Amino acid sequence: MTGHRYSVAKHSLISTTCQHNYWCSSSAWSQPAVFTFVSKTNERVTETPLITRHIIRVSHKNHSSKEQPSPSSAFRVGLISGAFAGAIVDFVLFPLDTLKTRLQVRQGVVWSSQLFHGIYRGLGPAVAASAPAGAAFFGTYDFTKRITSRWLSEPYQVLGHMISAIAGDVAGSTVRVPFEVIKQNLQAGIFFSSRQAVYHIMKRQGIAGLYRGWLSLILREIPFDIIEFPLYEYLKKRWRRDDGAPLETWKSATCGCIAGAVAAALTTPLDVAKTRVMLQGTQDIPYRGIAYTLLRIAKEEGVNCLFSGMIPRVLWIGLGGAIFFGSFETCKQWME
Repeated sequence: MTGHRYSVAKHSLISTTCQHNYWCSSSAWSQPAVFTFVSKTNERVTETPLITRHIIRVSHKNHSSKEQPSPSSAFRVGLISGAFAGAIVDFVLFPLDTLKTRLQVRQGVVWSSQLFHGIYRGLGPAVAASAPAGAAFFGTYDFTKRITSRWLSEPYQVLGHMISAIAGDVAGSTVRVPFEVIKQNLQAGIFFSSRQAVYHIMKRQGIAGLYRGWLSLILREIPFDIIEFPLYEYLKKRWRRDDGAPLETWKSATCGCIAGAVAAALTTPLDVAKTRVMLQGTQDIPYRGIAYTLLRIAKEEGVNCLFSGMIPRVLWIGLGGAIFFGSFETCKQWME
């Protein structure tokens, strides 16, 4: 009688917290078999008749493939998934971003056909930035989340998501800012080509001009992502199936849409201030930081002006969240 090595799963008599070798003493698969459970020290534990329909055969290789990926592997997967998702969103929803910028750039802008003129102006810098910036953000986010998940217990996982989002913001914003400055100058109609924008900015302000608004961008992104990502992770957790399998694409997309729209609406004033700081070369009196800009806009133009462009921003980020997180999770599952 030949012995066969198997793993036994989904049986009430077997602890899921212990690793054992199971040797079959019967070759009759259609009949109940007797199993001897032997520990790693080869100490005999018990013999129990089991129905063979509760048995699945898995190799050690397949078992290890279900383990959590290492932080370095998570960084690589997040890097590629973030780049893929970011490029899709920036290309598809760019017109809404342009409308939002034009409504925020100065006081008294009204909805008209002029707002839609050259709606894709600035697309080049946006697409050029989306892949590396998205890769930097999500690579850092997933890497940090893997680390914090090992150190923080379940009630404090939301704190880990916040820390991961902040780390991702610093990495992503550092890559994105020069492209963002050029893009918004083109969207506002201040320059008409990327080459012209870079030439004039470098001539007047040097390399620092391309990083104008870096701190403003981070100070906008951190509150945004502290709202969006914990909410996104919470919605995924509530919607996840009982067996722990990954969510279907449309469910991930819906969670991303809700989280993005809520975060976009709440952080619109910070986005208005960021836009004014980045484009302040057109202003007689320069803006100096987020707090000063918020107070000045509220005083000179009214509190309502702090919410300029909120509708296209919510639509842009809400729809973008659906596309982005759906694409991100799909690419991530495929790679893992």
